[in-house]
Amino acid sequence: MIPVLLFIGFSLSAATIIGGKECTKNVQCGIPAADLEQSREVTDSLSGQCLNGKCSCYDGFGCNNCGARMVLDDYGDYTTIRALIDGSTNSVDICDVQWGGGYCTEDSECHGKGLCIENQCVCYSNWLCPYCEMGLNEDILIGATCGDYVHGGGRCYDDEDCNGKGVCLDGTCTCNSGYVCSHCSALALDVIRGNTVCPCDRVNCGKHGVCQGGVCICEAGFKGQFCNVCDSLDCGEHGVCSLALGGQCVCDPGYSGTLCDTQPRGSKPCEEDTDCGNGVGGICNPTTHTCECYKGWTCPACDKIGKECNAAAMVHGGGACASNKDCGNFGPDFDNPEKTGGKCEGGMCVCFEGYTCPHCTTGGSPESVVKGDLQCKDGAVRSGVCVGMLALLGWVAYMLL
Repeated sequence: MIPVLLFIGFSLSAATIIGGKECTKNVQCGIPAADLEQSREVTDSLSGQCLNGKCSCYDGFGCNNCGARMVLDDYGDYTTIRALIDGSTNSVDICDVQWGGGYCTEDSECHGKGLCIENQCVCYSNWLCPYCEMGLNEDILIGATCGDYVHGGGRCYDDEDCNGKGVCLDGTCTCNSGYVCSHCSALALDVIRGNTVCPCDRVNCGKHGVCQGGVCICEAGFKGQFCNVCDSLDCGEHGVCSLALGGQCVCDPGYSGTLCDTQPRGSKPCEEDTDCGNGVGGICNPTTHTCECYKGWTCPACDKIGKECNAAAMVHGGGACASNKDCGNFGPDFDNPEKTGGKCEGGMCVCFEGYTCPHCTTGGSPESVVKGDLQCKDGAVRSGVCVGMLALLGWVAYMLL
């Protein structure tokens, strides 16, 4: 028997849901505008708008996300579409079916039937379920429910990998209407009625899931159609999850840590970015007026790379000061910083080129002190404590091990 879609009228006030889904953009309320498929900049919906954080439906559309078209009943009232399953007396209210919202990182995860917007699938007209995997016109008529089957998504190199019942888009199968399983190998009707099951031989659930009937059952803490580790890892605003690295966060410049939530900081007072490694090694925080180093750069001014600069930084300025006379070789014109080894900024000595040591008292480079070719007259500063050269060299040896 061919399934038939029937419109069953009922009171709008009694059963029909009109809007109310939480939202931040118009596009989250119902059917995306037609040109959304061509332009990701379009933020409109054909069926509703986001008002005060809630979906508000246009006339003729219903359900909490405004994704369902409404029809007039015999009394002139709008009602939701109900599908009478296979000629029986059982029916499915499409407002009970989820319309998009599945976590995603790219459009292909929405099965070619929607777009990935702000990490959520937004389905095109007539496509439902978290990943837009169920067709309103066919699947719902045979009693399918979200999660009953996998609607494409299997890895592919060309259309032949999708069994001739789908197309290979961006390396994953997108099934033709009416076909299901990871590589579009079965009719949805056969799967729903139990005549066949989706095979597991080509379903890769990774290390955090097992395949049952062509569907990945994920371990606690993991989600997504294939229990993808990146679906469950939040790298925050300053990183992205890399499958190539086994599900590790790849951080933006200047950020580090497992979740890219740590930013190394320098300690040199600054006014502009050029004060921090000439703008290459870091930036100047406009609030704290201290250098914030990019990943791999360190030292107070974000001007060195690697472990040795940590040792060098201990002997290159940083000594406490009250005025310029506390930084360098003092003479009768010590208030002229160019005649001394450094200047006092923010209570800390900053050495000029060619001078080093905590109070910029010695001509030479910090690397010379680290190597032992030069000795600071005023010792070296480590965490605010003055130590002699033997202690310094011992600490340097420890850092370089």
